[in-house]
Amino acid sequence: MRQLRKTRRLSNLNVSDNSGRNCMNKNISLFIIYSMLLLLSVCASASTGKNDFNTERYMKTFIDGINNRDESAFYKIFNIDAFVEKVFSENVLNANYKKGYKQGLKRGFENSSKLLVTLMPDNGYAKLIRLRKGNSFDKALVRFDLGDNGYSFREFIIDKRINSDKRIYDWYDYTYGQKFSEYNRNILAIASPNRSIIKKILNLKNNRKKDIDNLLLLIKTLKTKDAGQALKLYKGFDESFRKIRSIILISYSIASRIGSNELYRITLSDLGKYHGDEASLNFVLIDHYYYQKKYDKAISAIDTFMQEVGKDDAALIALKANLYSVSGNCNKAVALSREALRYEVRFEEPYWVMLNCHVNDNQYEDAVKIMSDIENKFNIVFDINVLQKDAAYNQFMGTSVFKNWYMQSMSKKEAQ
Repeated sequence: MRQLRKTRRLSNLNVSDNSGRNCMNKNISLFIIYSMLLLLSVCASASTGKNDFNTERYMKTFIDGINNRDESAFYKIFNIDAFVEKVFSENVLNANYKKGYKQGLKRGFENSSKLLVTLMPDNGYAKLIRLRKGNSFDKALVRFDLGDNGYSFREFIIDKRINSDKRIYDWYDYTYGQKFSEYNRNILAIASPNRSIIKKILNLKNNRKKDIDNLLLLIKTLKTKDAGQALKLYKGFDESFRKIRSIILISYSIASRIGSNELYRITLSDLGKYHGDEASLNFVLIDHYYYQKKYDKAISAIDTFMQEVGKDDAALIALKANLYSVSGNCNKAVALSREALRYEVRFEEPYWVMLNCHVNDNQYEDAVKIMSDIENKFNIVFDINVLQKDAAYNQFMGTSVFKNWYMQSMSKKEAQ
């Protein structure tokens, strides 16, 4: 039985529920495991030759594999060798470290390729949003529906020169505001707490002994889990150091991994302050503004992100609808929900936004129509025990409109 879902995660950042209550700490360990492994779980098998390579066909095979829940698909298509060469392109680490890293990465891909499809809900699906064509490389933007973990947007880089099925060797993950290769370089910096390596990997030009020493101490909090110390160290960075994009993103990752909510919030605040004009980073900031109840800024972040990925994505339009709904503008929310459905008729989220709006505005005839749509289109059964816990829905359930609808719904189910 599907419980009532009042709002959907705005992204796959595990920050707050609809009431604004912070739920980060109770889910943080599971979220970090998901987020790390999700980076390793992204593709589906394809078979094509060098001379007749077609990106559209290649990506269709990818999408079909994900939507058919092929748990072994990714390992068949991701070019680990090319990826490792890119990560180590600056020759920062010695060959032995590189070899061990590559072996571990292969094991990770082999073991975790099923996680993405495991996280996707029954009605969830992947969708190709956009293709960018180039001479040697094409880029394909894909949206993943990860259920209660939200949405993930990733732009895959496809090397058309590679004469094998393994043509994807990197991608830009908008959840982290980084390429996967860049993310791994930062992880390598964290895993190798050595001043010279950190300076090279993070491309730090000036002598920043105090800041780098504090960064090394911040990295050590991954073991101690000392959230107070981590916050103190981050606040102690020189402002010119603290505003560096990679430093913010490393600190943001550490905050998530040790469960430091205050550091998590500060790093996101700094990301918005110093890099909020970067369209590619605004997806990271949506939940942050939502948590602060700065709905106008959250909507603006979606608009800015749309400049990067396009304005016709149903998920992003539905996120805007959700924000207008929680801010009290249900007319705008319903209009945007219907717009989202014009782009994707299979999309579930807009129905929930419209249902909440109709119930909250006492538009009960419209509400039961949406409930019927949700049941019929998505095979969902409403749990009246859950509905009763919400004051607006409890009032709705006392009306003759709901009672008549519920009796008819139950009769249909009994007849089936």
